Amino acid sequence: MKVEFFLIFLFTVKAGKSESLCKKGVKIENPNEIDKIKGCEKLEGDLTIKNTGIEKIEFDELREVDGTIIVYGVESLTSISFPKLNKTMGLNIGHNIKLKQINFPELLNSKKIKVFNNEKLNFINMNKLRDTDSFELLNSQIKSLELSDMRTVGLLNIYSNPELIGISLPLLKECKNETNISENDILEDINIPKLVTIGGEMNIDSNPKLKSLESFLSLANIEGDLIVNGDIETFSLKKIAKIYGKCQLNGSKSFNCEAFKSEIFKLANVNCECGDKMATSSTTKNPNELNYKKLDYDGTEELKNNAINEKTKNDEPTKIPGKSENTHNYGKINSEVKSSSSKCELTRSGENVLKIYLIFLFQVFVVYYLSCQVNFDS
Repeated sequence: MKVEFFLIFLFTVKAGKSESLCKKGVKIENPNEIDKIKGCEKLEGDLTIKNTGIEKIEFDELREVDGTIIVYGVESLTSISFPKLNKTMGLNIGHNIKLKQINFPELLNSKKIKVFNNEKLNFINMNKLRDTDSFELLNSQIKSLELSDMRTVGLLNIYSNPELIGISLPLLKECKNETNISENDILEDINIPKLVTIGGEMNIDSNPKLKSLESFLSLANIEGDLIVNGDIETFSLKKIAKIYGKCQLNGSKSFNCEAFKSEIFKLANVNCECGDKMATSSTTKNPNELNYKKLDYDGTEELKNNAINEKTKNDEPTKIPGKSENTHNYGKINSEVKSSSSKCELTRSGENVLKIYLIFLFQVFVVYYLSCQVNFDS
């Protein structure tokens, strides 16, 4: 009887201690410390794992982390697995030089996800992820990125993954911030067929094997700049697409800016301008900064957008063909393009409307002043 009572007492103390650990953030620097929280279903606070000698991180029971999961600089780590986790405030997984696999099969929501500088990483499973404010994949060995259930994302940044061949986000409808897909050496295919809106800049740059951009058939609004540089031969957008920033297109052969003006921007209140002279682009990339420098144009002339008031005939995508002639200098891009090439700059026509309005007000004032003078003289 005394033995049974003692065992129950020990179990209760251990359970209480484990429960208290689950109610605060945990920092693990010793492999033995992981066992203390393996029974937690919910962790309140950050879970930080750094500088340990552990090879595998497995939390079989953890379902929710009310904080950020940080796994950084664990040199011996080869795999991370959270088979039941469905919610966390964020994932930050970086500089784990032997890490090969990341497994979050039940994860639905996470505010921010950043997976970076894991040079051996070749597998990610987040197939149930639906919404995140930020998804970044930088410098991995992933061959195929599939986020089959993702619906909305804030920032989408897929940068410098030398083994990446394909990107598939078949259900993604909205990117609320920038979209950047660049410096992926052998990327051949981007499949995002249901994307309707990009709330910031769209940048697709220096993917030398990428020849076609035909999967953006639903894309109707780009609220920032559209920047496409590379050996692109075919590019498709909705005919009714609106672009509210600048348009810079540098394909393998000249794109026709007039075609863009008349076919794509029918419903957009913009003018399209193309450079008359040689334009030079020199852009230095930083994987953590998406504020890329834009082309400066010399000797441009304004073209009226006569297509604004035309009625859109159908919803078929516009295709702009080209032929491969480009060379690439990764990290720093220096390209020269002729005047009829794909450098297009969009400017709003609001300034012209304002000028007309001011002229009208001035004319009204002159007429009123002259009428007052006539009445005074009489």
